[in-house]
Amino acid sequence: MEHCPDEEEILSKYEKPLADVAEMSDTYTKTACEVCDQLRRDVRSLKSYEGTKGFDSSKMTEAIEMMYRTKTQREDLDEFLESMLICKCCLDKLRKDKEVARSTINYLAVDKTPDCIQQLNIFERSLIKFCVTSITVVRLGQVTNTRRPRNELNAALKGQ
Repeated sequence: MEHCPDEEEILSKYEKPLADVAEMSDTYTKTACEVCDQLRRDVRSLKSYEGTKGFDSSKMTEAIEMMYRTKTQREDLDEFLESMLICKCCLDKLRKDKEVARSTINYLAVDKTPDCIQQLNIFERSLIKFCVTSITVVRLGQVTNTRRPRNELNAALKGQ
């Protein structure tokens, strides 16, 4: 017959790991940005940014109106602004009148393909790059050794 450990035995044997897990769960970020739905530590209410520079931009106004239509459970605008949390990244983008890359407000919608592109044949479409997912350029550093050949003294560049 197998020995079934009791609760005290388990707690005494795994006391330190269990305490570590409890501490981690207490400090885990539980608040999410209302715009991008990411768990972030830097979220604050929209009310705290009211009256700051760029708060009245068209993209910010559009985002607030869309959140008010889709996420509100209150009629009072002040209560709504107090309950809606936004992260610093989304706030900066909206203040500068730019789109937020991963926005739950617009359901990650993309623009419709223009008719002039839809009418192209397969060979013409293959010549078009539909989107650039990332561009990375890294300067690797300066070469100062003068005993090397002239073409090796140029700084290397890496990128896509």
